[in-house]
Amino acid sequence: MKFVKFLWIGLLALSFAVGLPVSANAQMKDVVFCLGWVPYGKHVGFYAAVGKGFYKKEGLNVKIIRGVSGMDNAKRV
Repeated sequence: MKFVKFLWIGLLALSFAVGLPVSANAQMKDVVFCLGWVPYGKHVGFYAAVGKGFYKKEGLNVKIIRGVSGMDNAKRV
């Protein structure tokens, strides 16, 4: 009987923890996303996610920069 009670309490606590939004005071992590080359249709999802705020919701401040060539991108990293 105690096991069932602890199970329900654990599930209830987990449901509250999953449903809580990210704190407004949480520190944003800066991320630079360097494209392999010039932007084209393949990259539209990344730009859309930035525009819609999906990354910010997860605590990421994403900046997308244009790549020049493979060697230049390796130097940037």
